[in-house]
Amino acid sequence: MNGPFSPRHPLDGAVSAGGSRHVNHVAILPQPLVLSIRTLPKQDHAVAMAIDLWREKSLRRAGPGEWWLVQERMDLSVLADLVTALKGQALVTDQSSARAVLRLSGPDCRAILAKCVAIDLHPDVFLPGQSASLMVCHVAGHLARLGADLFEISLPRSFALFAFEGLMEMGLEYGLTAGFAT
Repeated sequence: MNGPFSPRHPLDGAVSAGGSRHVNHVAILPQPLVLSIRTLPKQDHAVAMAIDLWREKSLRRAGPGEWWLVQERMDLSVLADLVTALKGQALVTDQSSARAVLRLSGPDCRAILAKCVAIDLHPDVFLPGQSASLMVCHVAGHLARLGADLFEISLPRSFALFAFEGLMEMGLEYGLTAGFAT
């Protein structure tokens, strides 16, 4: 018997502690809040109106009638507020323990991502604030552009290590480093 359950991040052990940080860097969020929001039938317009009030809360469009809310730190009061605001209009599900969230930054982040995603990342096409559900290093994930040289990648926990290793390999020539965000 191994003893009591001890929660671990899926990328524990994938990066060394105290390593140097290069200009191109992957920050692993240790305990993000990840919520899935899906509209109920015939509630698309009402939810879209309510969602507009949450734009500053890190919402990412995931498809018709579907959004992801991602925050750096776990804060379950946000979940409670969202459930209350969308009661009878949408389903809100906490996906925090099922997802790994990475933030890729640096001047070469688009070149690195271009090696492992099939989407046009040109700054005039994929604008800050836009997001897409797509394959990231052969893993179904979600990509959001947060800034000029900042992207967020959300992956299923089970495949996070595989995709992370692929991303790091794609960034070798650019000196890509990684570490847990503090």
